Amino acid sequence: MRLTAILLITVVVTFVSCLTAAAQITCTSGSACQVNFVPVFASKGGNATVTDSIIQQSGSTVTVNGSLSASTFEIGGTVFDFGSTSTYNAFLGFAGNPGSPPSGYSNLAAGYGALINLTSGQGNTALGVSAMSVNSTGTNNTAVGGGALGDNFSGEDNTAVGDAALVYNSTGSNNTALGFSAGPSSDNGNLSNATAIGAWSNPTESNALILGGTGSYAVSVGIGTGSPYTDYGLTVTTGGQGGVINGGVVVEATGGNLYLGMTNGTHKFRVDTNGAVYADGGLYSSGADFAESVAIRGELSQYGPGDVLEIDQKASRHVALSSHPYATLVAGIYSTRPGVVASPRHIDDESSRATEVPLAVVGIVPCKVTAENGPISRGDLLVTSSIPGYAMKGTDRRRMIGAVLGKALEPFAQGKGTIEVLVTLQ
Repeated sequence: MRLTAILLITVVVTFVSCLTAAAQITCTSGSACQVNFVPVFASKGGNATVTDSIIQQSGSTVTVNGSLSASTFEIGGTVFDFGSTSTYNAFLGFAGNPGSPPSGYSNLAAGYGALINLTSGQGNTALGVSAMSVNSTGTNNTAVGGGALGDNFSGEDNTAVGDAALVYNSTGSNNTALGFSAGPSSDNGNLSNATAIGAWSNPTESNALILGGTGSYAVSVGIGTGSPYTDYGLTVTTGGQGGVINGGVVVEATGGNLYLGMTNGTHKFRVDTNGAVYADGGLYSSGADFAESVAIRGELSQYGPGDVLEIDQKASRHVALSSHPYATLVAGIYSTRPGVVASPRHIDDESSRATEVPLAVVGIVPCKVTAENGPISRGDLLVTSSIPGYAMKGTDRRRMIGAVLGKALEPFAQGKGTIEVLVTLQ
């Protein structure tokens, strides 16, 4: 609109000047000199002849009818835009340098100085002031935002969205940056296959994915949630996607570790690809014992946590409820809340859940006891009793060899009940 107005004013001034100089004005044809059309003088001085231009004004509306054959437009002596149908290039908003049309093709630039130094590069899109302003031979780059990919000279297949995104990249390729000043810093400008997401996210090595910046620019990442915990780097929430996502994080590796945790560069925790867990500092569990998953005789409904169990002589690796006093077949206690459960089965094999129980062999567990052999005091050695699944105080030292289940950690006066027991088979 501003360009058309300037052209209109120029033509009107020229027309008035010519009216003063011309003795007579003649229309070049019977259809010329139409109402509201800006005239074009076919001759000057003396008896001037006039035809119609392609510019028409009706009230405050100015219309250009027809096509413009020129490849450039200028405003105030400065090229505003230019393009070429042969090379499929289009430059808008004081972009590019029409004095030296680029040989590259399929480029689009919009914004002051965008792609202004392009020569043979092709397939580039630059939107924003000084976007890809240095780019000469780089191809298939996309820059959206002021100064985006501003230093790129020959890098290829880069995508930068955000003011100053990938601004320091010069020759690196296949990089992606989303966010204000996202991308390598000035010290690590030319990387490849790096991805930076978030304001001031600055990768320092190739083939890296960076989410957020560092220090005050660090972010908390949420997957499946819009409210990640701000004091943790990653929050994963599942179960809220209509049952489509039911689990958390899956890591699949063919070498090295499945997980590695470090503090100030020192390894503190890792899980290798065989599933072995290593911890520098110990493992703390809310459970209080070590248990083995062992098959039972009969139905699972016949057993409960705290039961005293003995080796089943009718089946290998099976246990049953203890059934007589001072049994040397005593094996342990049905764990109420084991800290660790060991099993020879694969971790994904769930077939044993209906036929096996956690047998506590080391640690502190609740145990069913009876006072049939007298009240139990702290520290008493416990053995099996005549009541199936119950322990009692051992008093016959001759029969206690190989029959001790553990030591009482709590007193028990009479009847039947449950106390804490330190499992120490002997």
